[in-house]
Amino acid sequence: MRRAIVLLCLVAAAGAGQAPATEDWTEAGGSWHTQSYWRDPNILQKYTFTPNTADKVVGRSSVEVRMQVAAERPRNMVELRLVPPKPLDLSQAEALEVSLKMLGGATFQPRDVFLCSPGYKKLAIVRWPPKLKLAPGGDWQRAVLDLTDARVLDKAKPGPDGEYDRRDVAVICLNFLLPDAGAVDARLLIDGLRATSLPPPAVKSEKRPDGSFVFTTARYRAVVGANGYLQTLRAGPTEFLRPEPGAACYVGNNPAKGTIALKPPRLKGRRHLLAQGEQASIRYEFREDDFDVVLKQTFTKAGLLWFPLSAEVVAALDGRTDLPLLAAKLEQGPQIDTRLVTTTGGVLACKQHLVGYSRMSTGVLPGKVWAYRFLAYGAGPCKLTLRPMGEPAAPDAVGLRVECRDPDFLLPGGSPSASTSRPPATRRRRSAADSSSRRATTSPASPSASASPPSSSGQARRCPCRPTWRSPNPAPTAAR
Repeated sequence: MRRAIVLLCLVAAAGAGQAPATEDWTEAGGSWHTQSYWRDPNILQKYTFTPNTADKVVGRSSVEVRMQVAAERPRNMVELRLVPPKPLDLSQAEALEVSLKMLGGATFQPRDVFLCSPGYKKLAIVRWPPKLKLAPGGDWQRAVLDLTDARVLDKAKPGPDGEYDRRDVAVICLNFLLPDAGAVDARLLIDGLRATSLPPPAVKSEKRPDGSFVFTTARYRAVVGANGYLQTLRAGPTEFLRPEPGAACYVGNNPAKGTIALKPPRLKGRRHLLAQGEQASIRYEFREDDFDVVLKQTFTKAGLLWFPLSAEVVAALDGRTDLPLLAAKLEQGPQIDTRLVTTTGGVLACKQHLVGYSRMSTGVLPGKVWAYRFLAYGAGPCKLTLRPMGEPAAPDAVGLRVECRDPDFLLPGGSPSASTSRPPATRRRRSAADSSSRRATTSPASPSASASPPSSSGQARRCPCRPTWRSPNPAPTAAR
């Protein structure tokens, strides 16, 4: 089925002067008109714009847009334009806000928002909030558009190097998808379109004097060096990486041949970082709980990004089988969705975004440094998601998907509780188990002052011991 895209565009005249960023641009004295993508008078396309003083959010009125479009149309793109008296300077704006309400006729699905320079030579592309839904009969919804997270399309400089400071925004396009093919007669209210500020970010970034960047959230702290590669990654008490030599791609995938050079990284918005080179580029996108590492490379057919692991990492568990590769033995091999486990209890969950083929493995760097490796096949972008957990909940620690009232099902540490029916000896025992037999490989111990305090759900998050990991190798059983 075909889908129709509606673009609501706010076009600034090219005259001199700047409009105040805080006013409601829908009441700035402009006039509405449309641009047609076909000129057949027998195909209905009609748009009317009227002020609505009875249903508004701010100011004197909202703008009611009635859209009537025939079911059979040669093109699905329509565009509504408002010409304000002065252009808009949004160079210092963190965000835009707009209030929308669908009165009736159709359900719209929001698409991207475009901020365009005169002549459409440059565009800043902004995403709508993911939870915005425009259904007939709904309430007013306020959408905040994060300009610090915008992508740039520069026709004079295609690619990631394009820049646009938004000092001369001539067009603001609010893009929507109409329902599947069929006639449309819909009414939409628009109000309160103006600049606004953002709440405090979940991800804080800091550029150091040496050119490196530090990204900090409530869950983890990551440092990207001035060479563009990840240097350290800490969650709670656990450091997962060795700062020396640090993560890197190597010429021909051979560490002895030297590192693939990247230019100093550049911050894109609040939480995106881009490091580019002639043979590779790495783009980071940081979020509160995890972050993406997107590698593009041309130095070989299947390029590896190496992450040297700290001494705290004792094993890499395969996400499908839970079979371990052991740090003590410098074991190497392919895996899918690796979980790196540590002596401090922290877990680094590594997720690949290709189904069916391994893009992860372990390897050894010079000096017998055990490393985790991510493979980027071909010249296209390959994404890896890292989720560092300093104090993982039970499902995260064991790598299982648990759906129940309290998925944090592990027993608490500390003294036995009267509310549980298990024998005290069972509750108080703590040991590491062999991955195949589940027999204890360390002597059981009662809780002591060295044990971690229970969490709010009653679970001791960290096990302050150094378990002995052994690969499962059960003895063959005679056929009966």
